Amino acid sequence: MGPWPHQLIARPSPGIDDLRPAEYIEGWKILDRKIRRYRPEVVALVGVTVYRAILPLLDGAPSAAAAGRRSGVIGPQPVTIHGASVFVLPNPSGRNANFTYAEMLEAFVQLRAGPKLQESVEGNPSTTKHHNLAAMERYAQISK
Repeated sequence: MGPWPHQLIARPSPGIDDLRPAEYIEGWKILDRKIRRYRPEVVALVGVTVYRAILPLLDGAPSAAAAGRRSGVIGPQPVTIHGASVFVLPNPSGRNANFTYAEMLEAFVQLRAGPKLQESVEGNPSTTKHHNLAAMERYAQISK
């Protein structure tokens, strides 16, 4: 199964501050049922805020303080949802100035590359930049 989109909160809003905690919980209940039913290999959450909002609802999740650190919050996470790996992507919204374009691109490329690239990068730290650069270049060619 390839990627399929699901909006956690399916209504327009002027900004993240206009979303209520109850909306995250309601949206999470729907997404949780879909994950349980369809059993994806990876659940990609777009936005650190979304990840932090559902983190307390996940079994075995790290503390909110650990998830609050900027380093390590983007990318694969140390938690699963019904057996699916969790991957956090930065929100590419123009209103999001927390990550550079290069950081956002790298995260999306890493997700697209899948576990093989992540394993090769984690297994050999000296090749991290080489693999990420190669993946980013391939992505740039494909997306033209």
